[in-house]
Amino acid sequence: MPLLRAVVTASDGRADSLSLVEAGDAAVRSSSGALQLRHLDLIRIAEIARQNEITPLLFSLFDDISGPLPPDEERELSDELLETLQVYGTTELVTQLEDEHPEISIVGLKLRNRSNGLILDIRQNGYISATSEQFAKMFLTKAWLELGLK
Repeated sequence: MPLLRAVVTASDGRADSLSLVEAGDAAVRSSSGALQLRHLDLIRIAEIARQNEITPLLFSLFDDISGPLPPDEERELSDELLETLQVYGTTELVTQLEDEHPEISIVGLKLRNRSNGLILDIRQNGYISATSEQFAKMFLTKAWLELGLK
């Protein structure tokens, strides 16, 4: 799976469309124009995925104090957070993170399309890897429009 970057193109000062380009492309080496995804955006994208027959598989997590979490610890906490999202929704998930894990940031999200098994891995700053570029573009455009991301 090639590493892609989601880029917002604009004209007349407003965002017009979302495109995917190879991450090493000279046009997107700087972060200008790249889809800027933050902690809360990734949570909201996970909820949109759930509503569209796409399963959130894993939150990629980062400890703001000590750095990346060990894989087992990341998987355990991710499973806990995904269960909260499934059972209680985004508001409770945000509250849980703020109250119980204030040092943890969500820096990525892995999704699987339930109908065809396609995988989409979304990272901060618009970095994407996907088994299908078409699936990635379709879903990310939908999320981008629904959330009004820039």
